[in-house]
Amino acid sequence: MGAAYWQSEQRLIASGVPSWTILRMNYFGETLVEEAKMSFDRGALPGMAENKVAFLSRDDVAAAAAGALAIDGHAGAIYNLTAPKALSGAERTEAISKAAASHTASP
Repeated sequence: MGAAYWQSEQRLIASGVPSWTILRMNYFGETLVEEAKMSFDRGALPGMAENKVAFLSRDDVAAAAAGALAIDGHAGAIYNLTAPKALSGAERTEAISKAAASHTASP
């Protein structure tokens, strides 16, 4: 998937459009929550390897995009949007396990 994004970025940069800004987003925290909820009934959630992921929210991406559009000085810039802390697979698993326990304990 990253290769497709990179190719699109390269086309944009080479397009001659005078004012572009690229926002590279990390994984959405909301997506992890949605995937975890879908896995509760299945009993398995793939993708919990030890790679670290710095989740961010869709609202944070929207705020960054609004700032890039509203404030001068971002033309030709590439921003890597990420959260301040990257969570390991073990940390993600622990958080999801706690959420699952409270999910099953709820009436």
